[in-house]
Amino acid sequence: MPCLRPLLATLLLATLTACGGSDSGSGNTFTVADVEFSGPTLVVAAADFTGAEGVVFAADPADATRLASGPDPVSTDVVLRAADGRVYALNRTAGNLQLLDPARGLATGTSQFSTGAGSNPHDLAVVDGRAYVSRYGLASLLVIDPTTGSELATIDLATLADGDQIPEMDRLAVWQGKLVVTLQRLDENSFFAPTDHSSVAIVDPTTNQLTGHFDLASPNPVSALASDGNALFVATTGSWGVADGGIERLNPDLTGSTTVVEGAELDGDLGELAIVSPTKGYVVVSGLDWENPNNRVVAFNPTSGAIGATVYQTAAYLPEIATSPDHAWLAIADRNPAAPGVVLVDPATDQVVSTAPINNGERLPPSSLLFLP
Repeated sequence: MPCLRPLLATLLLATLTACGGSDSGSGNTFTVADVEFSGPTLVVAAADFTGAEGVVFAADPADATRLASGPDPVSTDVVLRAADGRVYALNRTAGNLQLLDPARGLATGTSQFSTGAGSNPHDLAVVDGRAYVSRYGLASLLVIDPTTGSELATIDLATLADGDQIPEMDRLAVWQGKLVVTLQRLDENSFFAPTDHSSVAIVDPTTNQLTGHFDLASPNPVSALASDGNALFVATTGSWGVADGGIERLNPDLTGSTTVVEGAELDGDLGELAIVSPTKGYVVVSGLDWENPNNRVVAFNPTSGAIGATVYQTAAYLPEIATSPDHAWLAIADRNPAAPGVVLVDPATDQVVSTAPINNGERLPPSSLLFLP
């Protein structure tokens, strides 16, 4: 299940999940609906959680008029991930993933694979030709062939679960040859409330064995595992409406973590995270007053923990942010019902540079985004 507060807040706003896109890809020129893309390309999934289907479109961040939609629909609860030059749509409630091939204009064709009944796929990472899929609704990590969808293995994480026997595995990252998995460990029998702790699991992809784990300082990790080149970072929410989460730096040897920024310093619940450099990062902060929503993207220094400027602010839910591979753009998914779309910020100046939110004309709010090189 996605984090409850953003979804509830979105329902209250009548717009109607947490996840940062990966910056990966081949860098090849590709064409979508007769529009050629080369260089950093923004790929966006837009869906409203209630309709029959969502859409995926590509856009040139340097010229948002150069935009084209892929030919195949995705589900209404979807996140995008990229690896090895491919884009994957993880259809959460549908329990499957689609391979959206840039070389075929982001077409799926027959490349749609089940991740298991009730699996709720949340993230994907590819290591040595194998795709690892975190399954929020199950206790085992799925390993598949990323091109055929054939199941290669499952990795049992049930020993790290809370009392409901499901560890609520969320985000994945590859760090120094190890697969890193965040485990929220929420209580599904108590409206997915945090339990005593959340954890990070470490898997050896050469053996597909769980080799270690450690507890985070605050519960409920909700963001991508973002790297500044020296370490991985994750944002935790804690309990919704309390501002008791934080931004944590994982030890490079994956033996623990250190809190860099306290949620109380930002006076809100922390959401998605993006890192530009060891001295520049961004985090989504949701205000604590549900009746007067105030959602912000705030700059911070990953090394010192210093809080920087608020670079964007809205009443709408901000499900994801992502930086381009060349760090020239910060993309913000804004589900504002009056003007849904992607807002672009220049990390060098922290100024909004898009003249209007980028959407494909269907006015579906963005739910996930990423950049292809």
